[in-house]
Amino acid sequence: MSSKYGLIELGQNKEGVAVTVTLRLLSEKDSNALLAFELENRQWFERFIAPREASMLSSDGILEHIEFCLEEYEEKRLLPMVVVDSQGEILGRINFHDVKFNQGQAALGYRFAEHACGKGLASEMIKEGIDTVRDIGFRRLIAVAAIDNLTSQRVLEKCGFSQVALVPNYVRLHGHYVDCFRYQLNLRKLKNAV
Repeated sequence: MSSKYGLIELGQNKEGVAVTVTLRLLSEKDSNALLAFELENRQWFERFIAPREASMLSSDGILEHIEFCLEEYEEKRLLPMVVVDSQGEILGRINFHDVKFNQGQAALGYRFAEHACGKGLASEMIKEGIDTVRDIGFRRLIAVAAIDNLTSQRVLEKCGFSQVALVPNYVRLHGHYVDCFRYQLNLRKLKNAV
């Protein structure tokens, strides 16, 4: 896997054509691909995070969701990004939410298609997202991962995050409270290390 000009090359498909992915801002043109991504991975996602509202999982619902995300982006409260392959399939989402420009801080949230996991893609694309927010002046990122989601914890640590606290009963999932670890990334230190 190599990074070149914001694109990540995954290798070649059966026809020998290079397959690349890129991280970019979510757009209304993504509605069909985003709906497919959410529906195809629904059970996978719901193992780790609360389910989406049923109303979102329709053509109109996904378009409303995208419009909301873009309104939040215009108001500088959210940076909604998608990881898209060269065929237009969405492989993941990376969002920087709870944006506090006056503090240079945001929270990182992400989800990747089940078939895209285990290849280092999440780590590489999150690093691209981190570079983006660092370049626009962010100084600190926070994230959370469930204590039993070791994969998410490893991804955050590979991206430079440090575990800073245990947060008991952080979220209710499948009728039970889930404890999470809180992570933090100081982008000024990261910038100096690069």
